[in-house]
Amino acid sequence: MESKYKPEGNADLLKRLDPTLEELGAEIGWIPETRMVTYHRETDKRTVSIEMIIGQNQASVNGEPVAVDRNPAVAPEIVNGRTVVPVRFISEALGFEVEWNTDTRRDESGRR
Repeated sequence: MESKYKPEGNADLLKRLDPTLEELGAEIGWIPETRMVTYHRETDKRTVSIEMIIGQNQASVNGEPVAVDRNPAVAPEIVNGRTVVPVRFISEALGFEVEWNTDTRRDESGRR
């Protein structure tokens, strides 16, 4: 899926991450009544739980409120029936590094 936003300055990129994060060991959930997407990842070093509500810039990481991005317009959305989320926020919260390759205009995430 093409990214909805391209990063400008420190703005985050919105993208569908389900297949990638599941492949890397994260559990993903959806609560339709509240339009909440959840991410959970356990490693031998730490456990991370993230809760995000569609359209809101505020998320919860291990029960603590956290802004998704400095730009209040950046929030998870549903595009063509698929949930897209801020790549850098989700990836870093789950313990991955994110790099933006300006030559290929793609995000390149890896494990920490």
